[in-house]
Amino acid sequence: VQTCALPIFIKLDAAGFEVSAGSACSSGSMDPSHVLSAMGIGREQALGALRISFDDRVNPDDLDEFAQTLLTIVGAA
Repeated sequence: VQTCALPIFIKLDAAGFEVSAGSACSSGSMDPSHVLSAMGIGREQALGALRISFDDRVNPDDLDEFAQTLLTIVGAA
């Protein structure tokens, strides 16, 4: 099981989507999210997490495009 989020992060970025591989309050840290750790998620799995943020201003078509792109990337892995 690949736990590094970097390949997915890079492919989403190349497709024009901005995501983060860590928590918003620990940018630049190589440690897993303290929130995921507090939820009982192990270090390796937490290091493979992506943070995807949006709000009520997002266009539903953009969400659909993101979801399809993510599924394509993950399905190819």
